[in-house]
Amino acid sequence: MDAIMRTRAATHTAYTRWFSTGTRMFLYFTATVIGFDTMGIDVGILYVFARALAWGLAAAVAIGVGVSFGWGGREYVANHIEGWMSSASQGTPSPQPSDDD
Repeated sequence: MDAIMRTRAATHTAYTRWFSTGTRMFLYFTATVIGFDTMGIDVGILYVFARALAWGLAAAVAIGVGVSFGWGGREYVANHIEGWMSSASQGTPSPQPSDDD
């Protein structure tokens, strides 16, 4: 994990420590599960917790991405809505009376 921490200077980001800690925890969990399975201990409950954690993390990332796009897109739409509406009204033909009237 020291290799990940050494890349902190190269990446210029503060999230390197979070990434290295997450990688370390994942590897500890993997080694623990493999060790318990090798010793003959049932690791089914660990798989259940790992799957729940993975789905929770995926949901959190999806919600975060959706909210960030929503907040970022709000300003963009507010700045461009007038132009879109004027071009839409210019491109829309006015209704013509039908022959049945």
